[in-house]
Amino acid sequence: MIPFEAKLKSTPVEHILTLSGPLDESAELPKLKEKKNIRVHLGRLTHVSSHGIKIWCKWLLEHDQWPAILLEECPHLFVRNFSSLKGFLTPNVSVLSFYVPFYSEATDEAKDVLFLREREFKKDGSLNIPKVMDSRGQAMEMDVIEAKYFSFLKP
Repeated sequence: MIPFEAKLKSTPVEHILTLSGPLDESAELPKLKEKKNIRVHLGRLTHVSSHGIKIWCKWLLEHDQWPAILLEECPHLFVRNFSSLKGFLTPNVSVLSFYVPFYSEATDEAKDVLFLREREFKKDGSLNIPKVMDSRGQAMEMDVIEAKYFSFLKP
């Protein structure tokens, strides 16, 4: 199993943080000093434990006065916690992209599809759900309860 890693790159405009591996009790998120936007890439996370969620929420609260935290490639475990867990999204957080699981009963295939802001979802909460096909060319269905999964998008 690969270890958790938090790679930080800073530009004049923003900090860019890429998280990879398991977000669990071994994870350490960087302590940032210069208050500017933080762009967080989450697509390389392999696992998120309940302890990792606590670490994430604590880190967000430490940065709740920063200009903006921009989340990209949020795994579906994150999205499932957006609306149900207090502190998972602070007011300065914007979700730019997230994964939605799709499933085909006919082929038993699962796919995670990346939804991008202004393409599959808008700031007002409206959705443009893409057609996702399995290996036989049959439409796959979202493997989520739509009202609950997307509720964080409602203004």
